[in-house]
Amino acid sequence: MNRAFAPVKSVVEKPTPLNFKRVTVEVGDGQAKDGGLFAAGFISYRIRIQPLGYEVRRKDPDFPFLRKVLARQFPHVAVPPCSPATAQRSIPKSIERRERYFTRFLQAVMRSEELKSS
Repeated sequence: MNRAFAPVKSVVEKPTPLNFKRVTVEVGDGQAKDGGLFAAGFISYRIRIQPLGYEVRRKDPDFPFLRKVLARQFPHVAVPPCSPATAQRSIPKSIERRERYFTRFLQAVMRSEELKSS
């Protein structure tokens, strides 16, 4: 048997609870946390995902990190842009702006069937 013409194994994708469902994401409740003796201050955001009912809190640098991981895992998919983590400014107007920006980023990710089921 010639190895060059060996049959190619097909990849079977497993269904997830999100396949072909409309998923809404809301980022809000940005809270500035003061740093301690050995830690710097940070801003965390609450993320709600419906229809799953998930609710988690994430820091500002987690969003660009997510984009980086998705772009590396799915080089054939256009991953939406996400700005790099900025200096930690706890100005309420700045926090609200970042909440809106991260909401748009995650909603764009959830519109792609491949990205939202990863």
